Amino acid sequence: MPQYRCCRLALLPGGAVPLAAQPTQGEAEVVVYVTGAVQRPGVYTLQPGDRLADALAAAGGPAPGADLTAVNLARRVQDEGYYYIPRPGEKPPMAADPLAPEQAQGAVTPAAQGLVDINTASASALEQLPGIGPVRAQAIVDYRAINGAFASAEQVTNVPGIGPSTYEKIRHLITVGGTP
Repeated sequence: MPQYRCCRLALLPGGAVPLAAQPTQGEAEVVVYVTGAVQRPGVYTLQPGDRLADALAAAGGPAPGADLTAVNLARRVQDEGYYYIPRPGEKPPMAADPLAPEQAQGAVTPAAQGLVDINTASASALEQLPGIGPVRAQAIVDYRAINGAFASAEQVTNVPGIGPSTYEKIRHLITVGGTP
C-alpha cells in the first residue's frame, strides 16, 4: 500500500476538501473525481486496482439519500475517471466529452453516458475510442458484418488487433445494445 502525503485543498461548498493526495515517489496513481450524493465531492488519488467503493470512502462516504443501488461499487476505478453517486430517481449529469473516461465508471447509466454501441457504430465513431484508429475501427465493422452482432462488449477482443490491453482502455466506453 503506497504512503500518501496530503494534499492540496479545494474550497467547495461546505468547506475545504482534499483536491488530490499525492503518492510517495515510485508509486502509480489513479486520480478520480467523485461527486453527487457524497460527503466531500472532489478529486482523489487512489491506488491502481481500487474500486468505486474505495473512491466513495475517499469522498467521505455517501451523503444521506444516496442511491447506492444505482451504482456498481465493485467496479474498478480508472485514472481520470468521473464517478457520480445519484440520489433516488436522479439522472446523472452528462460529461462534456461524450467519450471521456468519466462516463464509464459505474455511476453513470449507459444511456446517459453516450457509450459507443459496437454493434451499430460507424467506423468513424469507433475511431474516437482510445487505442482504436482507422484500421481497428474498420476491423470491428468488418468483423460484425461477417460474424453478426457482438453478444457482449468483451467479444470485441475477437477482432484481430484488439487484445486485452486495448479492451481495458475501451471497456467502460462501449456497449452492445445498452449493456456495457
